[in-house]
Amino acid sequence: MEKALTIKAWIIVVCIVFIIAIPFLPPIINHSVNNVALNIFSTQLFNGTLPENTEMVEKYKVCGKLNGNGNGMDFFAGITIRTDKSMEELEEYFGTKVYRGAYPSQPYEVEIDITKFEDGKFRTKFLREGEIPIDNSLYDDGEDYYLVAICDGDYGALFDFRGN
Repeated sequence: MEKALTIKAWIIVVCIVFIIAIPFLPPIINHSVNNVALNIFSTQLFNGTLPENTEMVEKYKVCGKLNGNGNGMDFFAGITIRTDKSMEELEEYFGTKVYRGAYPSQPYEVEIDITKFEDGKFRTKFLREGEIPIDNSLYDDGEDYYLVAICDGDYGALFDFRGN
């Protein structure tokens, strides 16, 4: 009799925990799905080929509401590089590549932004603050450094609170 009561008590506890957990599942699931999408999206830039005489210095990736008002998920990936190429050569090299969106089934266009390191900062139009947090010790003389960034966005935030 006591064993049956113990089993019933465990079943009741499990049911209560499950009922309490239900409201927390959508944010956890959506957060995880968007992280996977961000990882896949950023990999195409992180693992892509670079022009000759170019080295990657740092990598960045983030998702959330990066610009503008309202709700929505934007996906950003960027690499900082050191190169002897000009801005025009970099724009030609990276601009001819085709980048998949974070969710390829959606018709959004992936944008690219290439900016030069100036005044100890990389600025991009894709981020609300406009600046990338960097380790200044890696950019010794400030010459020949660029940020190459791709951005895809305007997806529904659903239950991922980073998109609010």
